[in-house]
Amino acid sequence: MRVSHAPVSWPPVSTTPEYLEEILDNLPSALISMTSEFEVVWRNRSTTELAPMVVQGANLLKVLQPAANPEKIDRLLLRGEKVMFRAEPELPLLEWLVADDKLPGGDLILMAWDPLITDEIVERRATFAMAAAHELRSPLTALIGFAEMLEIENNNLNAAQVEAASIIIQNAHYLESLVNDILDMTSNSFGELTLELEPIDVADPIREIADSMKERIGERGQSINTAIEPELPKIEADQRRLRQVIQNLIHNAHIHCPEGTVIEVRAVLEEGAS
Repeated sequence: MRVSHAPVSWPPVSTTPEYLEEILDNLPSALISMTSEFEVVWRNRSTTELAPMVVQGANLLKVLQPAANPEKIDRLLLRGEKVMFRAEPELPLLEWLVADDKLPGGDLILMAWDPLITDEIVERRATFAMAAAHELRSPLTALIGFAEMLEIENNNLNAAQVEAASIIIQNAHYLESLVNDILDMTSNSFGELTLELEPIDVADPIREIADSMKERIGERGQSINTAIEPELPKIEADQRRLRQVIQNLIHNAHIHCPEGTVIEVRAVLEEGAS
């Protein structure tokens, strides 16, 4: 069920069609009546200013494609979520929402309006976070590369220097995972996060991540154990996101639990699950 709230108040049902159209034409928000197949049957006057490419007879799935990525358009039209994008690069940023309410001749209503100042702040913050994360990736990649070179060609290094190179690599990879988390969160807020689903054996990433974090966990006087039920069925998941989830769960247990804690990671098939 789509969200039916809107930034406008509808006139009484008793209002005549002519008077209704006059009221809707004078609203500051774009208001588009469309069929269930997303064909535009009517638009108000504000639509011509805020989204001029939305004309009567146009299919919204097609005319909105140049304005936003397909995932965002699907979220708006197919899943009924509120999204933000510009109809054209030079036009203002708008919030868009589909409502189940009807206008004469249509099955659904598409609305677009200027976002509140709080929404603009959120959008700018997300844009800044994504830009900062991208800027951090380059020096991190260089840092990891040089540290790995030191670790491989360690003939001229003493034991302390070899250990230092190893610590640099571990911490740089951890920072890299945090940067990737920021990119994922901001991509998700823009509706640009995509999943590459495939059958995955969940046991492999659990063991690999637990082993890679064992030394760091041990430095705090903690330990980690894994208990994985044999012959678990494969799950449909995005491999990188799954590893990200596992790593974050173990990391949270590590930083929020006191010294002496035994962190247990269990993978079992619950009764009734398929």
